[in-house]
Amino acid sequence: MSKPLLDPLAGNPAADRAEALVPQANHRWQHHSVLVVDDEEGMRSFLTRMLASRCAMVETAASAEAAQLLFNRIHFDLIILDITLPGKSGVAWLAELREAGYQGEVILITAFADIDTAINALRAGASDFILKPFRVDQILNSMQRCFDRARLVRENFILRRTVEEMAGGVDSIIGNSKAVAQLRQTILRVAAMPSTVLLQGESGVGKEVAARALHRCSPRAQRPFAPVNCAAISAELIESELFGHVKGAFTGAVPTHV
Repeated sequence: MSKPLLDPLAGNPAADRAEALVPQANHRWQHHSVLVVDDEEGMRSFLTRMLASRCAMVETAASAEAAQLLFNRIHFDLIILDITLPGKSGVAWLAELREAGYQGEVILITAFADIDTAINALRAGASDFILKPFRVDQILNSMQRCFDRARLVRENFILRRTVEEMAGGVDSIIGNSKAVAQLRQTILRVAAMPSTVLLQGESGVGKEVAARALHRCSPRAQRPFAPVNCAAISAELIESELFGHVKGAFTGAVPTHV
């Protein structure tokens, strides 16, 4: 199937008026780079003209293969990608990018849309899906949503890391007494040692809090911390629960437990 001719270049008064109506201040991303991948020269020129003053960088490619060469040497925060391309399709290239670990935003555009196409685009990892021909405000609003979502993901990641550090370090042990200060110092001193540590105390005094602080301050901080309520496990089963068993090790040990 041949692609319908779409020419949103200068000389289209309706497109120029639509662009003029978009508030300039609301769509500026001076720290973001964009890659436009479309085999239609008119569409590439139109998007470049529209985004050049709004983004830090705008690069274009006419095929997935040419886009890959640019992608290999430049980081792009967002890719505007046509689905129907010569050679490899946009959806196929997007799937490869996601499989390789690309976390940036991708807006898929196409002149031929149906339910299956939209579903395949979302499954491949598209952030948004826009049908040609589109209005200027459609693509700009889509980009704004993508950048807002990416910002929220980054902020959420930073917040989680901050909360984990605050919850797991010695700062999580609240108090200004001499005993609490000594406990913090002991944790910091012991954390660097590759030794087993036994924490003793009455129920509710904060043994798990101290254990988490010890773990967060140790070289093993990036490895899992697994609290176990030993009181809830019978004496006969605790060894098996903690260290596993092979089939037939004792009565009832039918499956192997690791």
